[in-house]
Amino acid sequence: MKKLLVPLLICSMYELRAQIITFDYASKSYTPDLESVSQNSSISYRIININTFTKKVLVNGTLFSLNTDMPTEFSTLFRIKMDNVDDKLKDAQQQVDKMVEVADEAKKNAKSADAIITPNVAKKESKALIATAAQEADNLVVKCQNFYSEAEKIKDALAFQKKLTETITDEHFDNETSMKKALDVRGINPGTIEALKATLGNFKDAYRKVYWQYGVTANAASDVDADGHEAKIKNAQEQIQNDYEALLKQYEETLASIDDLFLKAVTSANYIFTSENPVFVEEGTDEMEFKIQVGNIKDDFSKINPFKKIIKVEGGMKIDYSVGLAFKSISDNQYFFDADNKLQKANSTKTLTPGIAPMMHLYKRTRNNVGWGGMFGINADFKQLTDINLGFLAGASVILGRSQKAIISTGISYSQVSRLKESQYKIGDAYVDTKPEDVTERVLKPSWFVSFSLSIAKRTVLKP
Repeated sequence: MKKLLVPLLICSMYELRAQIITFDYASKSYTPDLESVSQNSSISYRIININTFTKKVLVNGTLFSLNTDMPTEFSTLFRIKMDNVDDKLKDAQQQVDKMVEVADEAKKNAKSADAIITPNVAKKESKALIATAAQEADNLVVKCQNFYSEAEKIKDALAFQKKLTETITDEHFDNETSMKKALDVRGINPGTIEALKATLGNFKDAYRKVYWQYGVTANAASDVDADGHEAKIKNAQEQIQNDYEALLKQYEETLASIDDLFLKAVTSANYIFTSENPVFVEEGTDEMEFKIQVGNIKDDFSKINPFKKIIKVEGGMKIDYSVGLAFKSISDNQYFFDADNKLQKANSTKTLTPGIAPMMHLYKRTRNNVGWGGMFGINADFKQLTDINLGFLAGASVILGRSQKAIISTGISYSQVSRLKESQYKIGDAYVDTKPEDVTERVLKPSWFVSFSLSIAKRTVLKP
């Protein structure tokens, strides 16, 4: 049983073989130009050298999106709005300004406290605390400014992302090789992407430092501040933490998007479209027609004229019908009575007799416009307008063409001819009151024939 299953499996795999029709979008040609497919095969349509970031395709009435799992930034160019980033950076700058005010107040408080404190040991300690608080406030201002400077670099990442997006969506670059060159010319490569990631690390480090400095400054202010400076500093610390978290999320999303877009831009699969649902060529199919529409993402397909690809199907048996002239080589015996009423046979000669013949042709589909097969027909010879002589044809045919076929057939014809009723009549015997047509009968006799016929096919949809 196992030995039997193996060849059966091989045969089934052969019958269900898959074939791919490949269209080069850059050169607008098929590579190679597949003109025929086998019956009982699975056919996929593929387009190469096409920028799937900007194009969508409609094949056989089914719409396929070419976004290739792109992030949503392609509809808005990039995910993060610059206005939002500017707002966050503006908030961070306001915190720096607040720290400058706090530092100024701390310095003023230090001077006023120095004037009222009596010169003793406590005074020395108070001066030291005030000086420390002022110094920490100055340090906080510096670190806030550094944090703001690093936060500003998110704009560089967004500009980089926009440039990357614009390059990817340029349909002039239709394969990964040309896209890599274009990106490199624009300074977009793994090295520059790694440099952007380093700015994120600097941003995180600047935040850790400023956050720690907020705590140090708040503690220093608590030793000398009687007007609520400690509370102001802690509020500012909480605010900058919120700003940092929002900016960090945007920063990380931007860099992740850049990574994702760059990887897709240099991946060859994103410059190839393949139909998701292959078409199975059913039995009885003579040809396949693909209608393909290619447009930009926002285009309306109703305004785009499709281009077509007609594929011939080979394999399997086909039946066609035709009607034409059939010429047969037959002899029809003639008899007459002489003056003595004796039956005589006239000299008979073979003649090429024309007739109308409807025919059925059975042949195997081929990729060419020439086919060979068998045929069967019914022949009607017209001896007179009221006398139709029916016969049968069988033989072989040569079929020329596909939709409009000219067919040449030849073989054996079985036709009705006149023969003497030998059981009743004999040549030379005399018969009274007998007509010549009474002594003969119609019988089927073989002879050769040749026919010329025409078959005009109707294109019918088997499966949309």
